[in-house]
Amino acid sequence: GGAKPACLSLHMIVKRHLPEDADGWTQDKIIEELNKIKRVRLDRECIKEIDNLELLSDAVTNLYLQSNEIRCIQNLDCLPNLQVLVLSNNKITKVEGILHLQKLLFLDISEN
Repeated sequence: GGAKPACLSLHMIVKRHLPEDADGWTQDKIIEELNKIKRVRLDRECIKEIDNLELLSDAVTNLYLQSNEIRCIQNLDCLPNLQVLVLSNNKITKVEGILHLQKLLFLDISEN
């Protein structure tokens, strides 16, 4: 059996992108650091839904979500500067939710 489906959460983003001692930081400090992130890597996390990305800033240009359990491309309007979106090896059945991503240069939805 695989791992159980997970929610894309602040905790998950912090765990993957900030140093280990970030647990002890104030929320303001955590958000300040998250706002500097340009490349977001959340591959292989059993994520079932794209959500909570408004915790990030519009500085994000690359979003890596390969090898999750995602069924629907959604909730990306908070990332208007996204250039690279990797959704390979998920469970996506149709391409949607990306028309407003006017800077998108590369979309990988292979192995869906």
